[in-house]
Amino acid sequence: MRLFDFSHNIEVGNTGKYSSCNPGCRIAKASQTEIQDFHGKDGNDQSCKKLRYAAHHRKKFDIPVIGITGSNGKTIVKEFLYQLLHTEFNIVRSPRSFNSQLGVPLSVWQINPKHTLGIFEAGISQPDEMERLQPIIAPTIGIITNIGEAHQENFISTTQKCLEKLTLFNEC
Repeated sequence: MRLFDFSHNIEVGNTGKYSSCNPGCRIAKASQTEIQDFHGKDGNDQSCKKLRYAAHHRKKFDIPVIGITGSNGKTIVKEFLYQLLHTEFNIVRSPRSFNSQLGVPLSVWQINPKHTLGIFEAGISQPDEMERLQPIIAPTIGIITNIGEAHQENFISTTQKCLEKLTLFNEC
């Protein structure tokens, strides 16, 4: 095991072992494989590295995951499902509206061995974003709230945006 520094103040890995070193920083134990997966082959794009590490973390847990996307209504549906299911499952879910390229990895890094169900939101504002979020959430159940006008300016058509959102469910 080697120590691995993260600046997002969240637990990483499924051991639950970390220690605070200063505000906004945690040290987590990570295996050599996890470190290599995080750094990737080219070793230069920090954003992509964090996305890959979050996807690697998600793969460690074989639990059902509900992925929610749509132009609006994602958070209310997530919270509604939580209220319906929290007595039967130990649920990990996106905090607030953490559904972006940064929010999704932060949400998924919360998964630990005690969880029996995940509920995560995925939001996009331009083409090809869902392709990066899909392996991180890796939903087993999918929900689309609706396809509306939000972020339409970055898509050629509503059909293109709908197809992009459906990418989340490629492996369901």
